[in-house]
Amino acid sequence: MKKALVVLSVIVLATGCFGVWLFARNRAQPVAPIATVAPATPGPGATAAPSAVPEGAASALRSVRGAAVDWIFDGETPILEPEGSTFILKSAHFAQEEAPTENAPTNLGYTGTLQVTVHSTKVYNTPGEAAIAWEDIPFPQEKVAETLDSPVFLLVDLTLENVDAAMAGAVPHEFSSDLFTLRDTNDFLPENLRNTMHIPDSVAESMDGYYFSGHPVGSDKTATNYRSFTLNQGEAIDMQLGYFVNSAYLSSHQPVLKLGFASENSHGILLNPVA
Repeated sequence: MKKALVVLSVIVLATGCFGVWLFARNRAQPVAPIATVAPATPGPGATAAPSAVPEGAASALRSVRGAAVDWIFDGETPILEPEGSTFILKSAHFAQEEAPTENAPTNLGYTGTLQVTVHSTKVYNTPGEAAIAWEDIPFPQEKVAETLDSPVFLLVDLTLENVDAAMAGAVPHEFSSDLFTLRDTNDFLPENLRNTMHIPDSVAESMDGYYFSGHPVGSDKTATNYRSFTLNQGEAIDMQLGYFVNSAYLSSHQPVLKLGFASENSHGILLNPVA
């Protein structure tokens, strides 16, 4: 009996020593950091709109920020980048009789590469607060009040650079600001990617039309030339896009600036609006 107690004591002591060694070894092992995308920091006195990424959306969206990828949509998982980063927007346009090459970029309405950088997204009560005259808006002030319950003016500042892109047409370097569309993260979920029955909430919660700072002086603001601009290869343009939206929409949704002329919600920049 005495001998058995001695053996048991030795076993308990050895187990305790092993546990102490294992705890110390695990504490010494470096822990890999969790990859996160930090939102833009609001300026002094500014208030960031609350994040409204739907539950489960994070796993359904992918970011190529900092990864060695070709920035090409894989046909299943949309690419979303944070505000402040530069989005490398590749596209390949094929004629109807042409077969797309292997690993070709998505057809976003042009051939080549554009680079998009959203610098800031700000919320104003009126365009006047952003020093924008109503005369430059493509619809009258009265129409906004008639259409929206609690309208605010969402102003996106961005830079668009033409690396080597060209439109398929007689004027290859004439683009349209319709390259950009206001959407939200719900529209980029897999179940909504190609769902022809899905209607984005932004359609009902915003004006059908927007302010474009690069519109030609004296242009007909109701015509397509209001949104047209020339951007040759190797050139860049700074622009502002202004959207009238209901304030409740911004409180309950994470806005996204959709990129490309294609109907699919495959490429976008997560906006971080501040008031």
